This record gives sequence, C-alpha cells and structure tokens, in this order.
Amino acid sequence: FHYINMKHLLFGKHPDLLLEVIENNYLESFHTQTTLRIYGSDNNNFTNNTVKGYANGIYLCAYDEDASNNNTINKNTVIGKSHSSTCYTIQVMGTGNVIEENTVSGGFRGISSEYSNIIRNNDVDSYMVGIYTGLTSTIENNYVHVSENAIGMLIRGEGSLIKNNYELIYKNSKLMYEETILKKDKLTYKYYDATSYKLIKETTMEKR
Repeated sequence: FHYINMKHLLFGKHPDLLLEVIENNYLESFHTQTTLRIYGSDNNNFTNNTVKGYANGIYLCAYDEDASNNNTINKNTVIGKSHSSTCYTIQVMGTGNVIEENTVSGGFRGISSEYSNIIRNNDVDSYMVGIYTGLTSTIENNYVHVSENAIGMLIRGEGSLIKNNYELIYKNSKLMYEETILKKDKLTYKYYDATSYKLIKETTMEKR
C-alpha cells in the first residue's frame, strides 16, 4: 500500500496480504477507533507513515489469540490525540516485532509491547508511560520525554535488555522501570531508576 489518505485501515490475515510494505501514507481517525489495526499478519514493513487518532494509532492486535509476529514498524510519525487509556500510540501484541526510528507523541502510552519485541532508536513523548513492555524485550537507544507525573519506562516480567536509553526529564517527573518476579506463591515488584539501574523500592506479597 502506498500513498493512502484515509480515516482508518484494518489490515488482517489473508494469503494475499503477507510480506507487504505499507509506506508513505497519511492515516487519521477522528473518533475513538484504532487508526491502523493489524491482526494475524506476519513479516510486514510499516514505514514512513503518518498516523493520528484518538484510540490506538498503530495496533498489532490479537483476535482469537492470532497475533502478528516478525513485523517492522519504522520511521513513522504516530500521534495520539487523547490522554485516555484507550489510546496507546503504538501497541504491539505478538513476538519478534521491531519498533525503531519512530517519532511518537501523545497518547496514554507511547510504545506498548506485551511480549518479546525490540524497541530501539525511537523518540517518545507520551502522557502517562513512554515505553511499556513485558517479558524478554530489548529496549535500547530511545529518547523518552517525561513530563508532569509520567513514567518514562515501565517493564514487567523478567529477561529484558535495557541499555543506552536517554531521558529528557521535566519538573515533578519520574523515570523508572518495574520488574515483576513470581516465585512459588510470592510476587515481588522491584522498581529501578532507568538511568542508574539502582533499585528504588521492592515490595513482596503473597500471591492471591
């Protein structure tokens, strides 16, 4: 797909829609609906698009557990026009996806990744959480803008690689990431400073 100018695009699983390049498009939604939604589609390249919306901007979702894997999202400008929790500017479910060299602004979360993906070389400025990720992800060489009471990076689970990220911090801000560890019947939350990697706080509780 090239040079599409439209309100929103649903990109789903189809034998003719594999290994596609979606580039140089302007996509904008004017209501609470995902602007670019992809499900059950692998090995695609989304590059140099401008995406705006009041809900998720670029969304690799999973209908019936049919996630999208091994896609590349790079060099896009993605703008969330809402601070609502329904607006994750880039939201990725699935594994093996690469999110790199994007300019991301607005939205409740800037870049949100549920599973094992690579997030690198992005410029992120969001309302609540700059970068959120789950297990065994790589987060490196990102610029994260943090203002008001936002969180720069929030990492849940074990096994992620976090290095060479830079933060632009404004007054009353906090930049940290969180590690969640489940061992037997105990759940431990560890909060780290995302620059020095020093442990800020640790809380352990019984699993319910």
